[in-house]
Amino acid sequence: MSKCSIRALSVNDWALYKSLRLRALQDSPEAFDSTFASESMLQDSAWMAKLERGEHKTMAIPLVAEIDGKPQGLVWGVQHSNNDKAGYIYQMWVAADARGNGVGRELLDAVIAWARAAQLDWLELSVTPSNAAAILLYQSAGVEYAGNIEGQQAASLLKSHSMVLSLHDGIAR
Repeated sequence: MSKCSIRALSVNDWALYKSLRLRALQDSPEAFDSTFASESMLQDSAWMAKLERGEHKTMAIPLVAEIDGKPQGLVWGVQHSNNDKAGYIYQMWVAADARGNGVGRELLDAVIAWARAAQLDWLELSVTPSNAAAILLYQSAGVEYAGNIEGQQAASLLKSHSMVLSLHDGIAR
């Protein structure tokens, strides 16, 4: 496998972001709080607006993983407010043909580096309990279970499990 590169998406990358996000929702509908049906209806201006938030990298960073220039993964790191000491991992996804090759770990490591640079105390995420590969990836980076299994999508039986990564020794959540 060729080397994976990770880069932040800019507003000008809205079409790439839209394409990746819709691929993710089609490929792994059970992994996300949203659906392909709802997001495929968004106007182009909405996709641009989503990435505008990522232009302020202290609050959010949308990342794409590319192999030989081909987009193979996506993740967001988000801090909801300047006073919040928690960061959140959203939209983590790796294309099926790139799974098992370290792409997910590269994306996860990049979000962790962003969170540490932002001096956050922890990162939180949700994962579908049946997604064993994602759980193993997160656990290999030190992410631990936190909280209970909760409902995921409205009008769905899908569930998600909260996980957290402490970014500093001795910090309790």
